[in-house]
Amino acid sequence: MYLFTLTATPSAENEEHQGYECADVSAWINFQEPAGAEELARFYIRESGWTPGDTLAFFEVVDDGMDDDDEALEFVKEAREFGHSLLIEAWEEEDEDDQ
Repeated sequence: MYLFTLTATPSAENEEHQGYECADVSAWINFQEPAGAEELARFYIRESGWTPGDTLAFFEVVDDGMDDDDEALEFVKEAREFGHSLLIEAWEEEDEDDQ
């Protein structure tokens, strides 16, 4: 399993998230090869209405040492069961007056 962090922007068809400027997406992908896992991460990000951008980081996930208090454990479990799990942390566009 791999964890990718990618930038993303709302796709043109994503009316629900048009108020957001961009996002960082954490994608847990249950796949054996890192290149294939990254392609799957990009696919699932597009499927959720976002356009994937740069890959900021990626790690191989070893969940043997995780305990029940680990915040990522729920995402790892979901990815083990369904093949993927996404955490999208988006932020709104700032008013020019607020700068």
